[in-house]
Amino acid sequence: MGPGEVLPYFQPVLSVADGSVYGYEVLGRRRLPDGTIESLGPFFHDEKSDLLERIEVSRHIRKQAFSVVDSLSAHQRLFVNIKPSWMWKFREHQSLPTLDMLEEMGVSGNRVVIEITEDEFQGNLNDLSDMVARYRAAGCRIAVDDFNFNFMDRLIHLQPDIAKVDMALVKLIARSSEYRSLIEYIASFARDFGISVLFEGVETRRELESAVESGAEFVQGYYFAAANEHFLDAMQFQGQVRDVLQSVVHKNWNRNRNVMTIESVMNRLLSELLASMKLRMNGNGSPDPEKVDEILRGVLSGLPPKCYRIYACDEKGDQLSSNFERDASGDFQLRAEFRHMNWSWRPYFLHNLVRMKQYGRGIISSPYRDTETKRETLTFSCPVKDGVFLFLDFELPDIPDGSGDVMGRS
Repeated sequence: MGPGEVLPYFQPVLSVADGSVYGYEVLGRRRLPDGTIESLGPFFHDEKSDLLERIEVSRHIRKQAFSVVDSLSAHQRLFVNIKPSWMWKFREHQSLPTLDMLEEMGVSGNRVVIEITEDEFQGNLNDLSDMVARYRAAGCRIAVDDFNFNFMDRLIHLQPDIAKVDMALVKLIARSSEYRSLIEYIASFARDFGISVLFEGVETRRELESAVESGAEFVQGYYFAAANEHFLDAMQFQGQVRDVLQSVVHKNWNRNRNVMTIESVMNRLLSELLASMKLRMNGNGSPDPEKVDEILRGVLSGLPPKCYRIYACDEKGDQLSSNFERDASGDFQLRAEFRHMNWSWRPYFLHNLVRMKQYGRGIISSPYRDTETKRETLTFSCPVKDGVFLFLDFELPDIPDGSGDVMGRS
């Protein structure tokens, strides 16, 4: 390693809940003789450099950081990075160097978050879990850094307190709904295990909005501050976070209001369309598919343009009717091959069925991507009579400001 002073720099980690600085990630820097500051990231990731030197430099930086922890507010924590492959070298030891350091310096473990950085760790995850448990027993919180789909098993084994979502994934959120869905799944997967989600690498307001919409509990990145030699005012960024929170709440309030408007309008519309119709039954008590199709034909002309598919099922999930699907010209085409298919396996079917029977009216689903058309879709489910339920698929309206006609009518 070249000449210069090795020292810790600190990048703030913000809590979305109140906009305060929750803690700081400790990052290695070197001050060159001419005063220039350079990152030690390349040094730590250079597998060709001496491993023992990298470990010693990392410990030196940690020790310097721990020496100033009393300058933080009582609730704030330091995030320190430890590679699993480095931890692995001490699996047979009675003590761990970082914990020894904390004890020697009189620093409580609850002031520290141990970041398990992602690398090509080849050891046994159960043994790694045992080592992590030793940090946790000392009061430290555990974070998995640069978390992505390749490390789902590590999330399950280590049960960390915090999952830091990979910076590259954060960049993709603002670009496409597909990546947003993937990242929202990661966040949901983590929350199912009681794990907080930290989105790092946030550089723009749009990325911050995307992170918040995806379920971020903590955020970090250049949009707020680069790593600095000194700690910052705990409430310095509260205004930025609160402003984005208000924007996200406003957008989602309007989106949910639009969805509920569809539900209300469709309940009224179908009630009117179905009022004068009779549903004839077969002798065995099951609806006649031809008659069910006839009923659907009777309501087609009254459906809004955003509705692109309609069909009917019974309470067992068996499809009673054909599919009626809108073509490019706007006309509905009949697809009889869907009769008798069963949709009870769909995750939302039973939940929606119970709600319809409980409330005695139609309900709207959460947005999802239709597997056949790939459209962003809302499904309106409506009880008709005698165990028959209509399902209407709507293309999701894009009305971020809450204005306009959510039903797509001109």
